[in-house]
Amino acid sequence: MLGVVTTESDDAAARVETGRAFERVALRASAAGVAVHPMSQILERPALKRRLASALDCDGATPQHLFRLGYAAETPERTPRWPVEVALDAG
Repeated sequence: MLGVVTTESDDAAARVETGRAFERVALRASAAGVAVHPMSQILERPALKRRLASALDCDGATPQHLFRLGYAAETPERTPRWPVEVALDAG
């Protein structure tokens, strides 16, 4: 499933609210066992952003965040973090 968050304006406040809205979607999806994959890179290109708005018939709204939802294969085992001493160079 493809999801898109749109706003009526394209200012900083709208982008902050977009992030908040997406986080609510992502948290609910995760709680329901649904994987979320942000795909907003396309929106960094103005021409592609306009084409997406047209394809989705956004009716004047601005697409701010694109993502997909679905059921993922089993989650791989997480790898442990490196100890902080490995990353720091005291010399």
